[in-house]
Amino acid sequence: MKRFPNLPTQPQLTSEAFYKNGMEVLEGFELFRESMSVLGRPIRAYVRGKGGIRVLIWTQMHGDESASTFAVVDFLHDLQQNTTDRIWDKVTLCVVPILNPDGAAAYTRYNGLGVDLNRDARHLTSPESAFLVSLATDFKPHWAFNMHDQRTIFAAGDTNNPATLALLAPSMSETYTGSVMHRKRAIALIGSAVSQLPKPFYSNIARFDDAFYPLAMGDFFQEKGIATVLVEVGGSENIIRHSGRTLAARFLKEALMVILNPSAQVWHSAPGTYESLPPNTNRLRDIIFANANIDHHIVDVAVQLRYNPIREAWDMVCDTVGKIDYYEAYIRIELADSPSLNSRQWRFSIGETFELPSEWETFWKEQNFASYQWVYSS
Repeated sequence: MKRFPNLPTQPQLTSEAFYKNGMEVLEGFELFRESMSVLGRPIRAYVRGKGGIRVLIWTQMHGDESASTFAVVDFLHDLQQNTTDRIWDKVTLCVVPILNPDGAAAYTRYNGLGVDLNRDARHLTSPESAFLVSLATDFKPHWAFNMHDQRTIFAAGDTNNPATLALLAPSMSETYTGSVMHRKRAIALIGSAVSQLPKPFYSNIARFDDAFYPLAMGDFFQEKGIATVLVEVGGSENIIRHSGRTLAARFLKEALMVILNPSAQVWHSAPGTYESLPPNTNRLRDIIFANANIDHHIVDVAVQLRYNPIREAWDMVCDTVGKIDYYEAYIRIELADSPSLNSRQWRFSIGETFELPSEWETFWKEQNFASYQWVYSS
């Protein structure tokens, strides 16, 4: 699937950038509903089609999760390029490109009030949450796709393969007494769509944690009788998530095709396919500096990369120090021959950014690693 060329992948995508460069993918759509965020930015829902099957997609409920928005952009671009107008006689598609524009502008999970919109489904303390629930009430979707990015720490099951795509049919509470048919349909849809993907993708697809979160939007929608699918774009060999963007877009395409052209044979085997997806497991770290000599003690240092929108570069965040034989890494830097650092030279704080000790510079440069100076590229 080709990426939409006007929006090169990058960690941060603001609503202003989308409306300036991405509106081409919404050609043929009409503005269905509009509201304002806490800080006065527009939130918009666009609709196309006149079919009886209603599908709702929203992205960037968390402002710093842009890869899922890029995936939806590519999905819409592919619909334009590779389908006929007859598809719109079957489906009515509603898209909310960026639900949390204030969080996107600040590059944070939260909205302008500091609220996590994905924990605001029942109380609706924020206008963004109220907008989505009101939209669903009026649009009455049969299917909903809740688009997110997940952390790069997750692998697919007991392997070291990154969970580039994680999928879930959200659960209902143990006290729920209504029909569960719509969740079964979501399970079948996920299994059906995955079975249509090329086999090489399978090793990087996982199942998201199915614990019930009463305040989460997907769980709330599921309890309201809307067959809801959670899509999480995860890590891959490229920190910019090109692979995740493409895989999620391809999944959306296959899911829509299954919805519009159901096959009894595919649906029959689909639940088994879903259940066989390996769970997300916390097995990966972005970088491990192995066998560092600190005060003549040999330790490993696991590091996560965190995008800094001000510098447009990646900060290094210290995650774990010790002998780390229970994690694998996207990048492993061997420091067995590095000089010993004393405690005055070694400065770090777990969960805070830090710079590499200068004594390690030769070792990471030899492995063509640009450390915290990495700048995003398209």
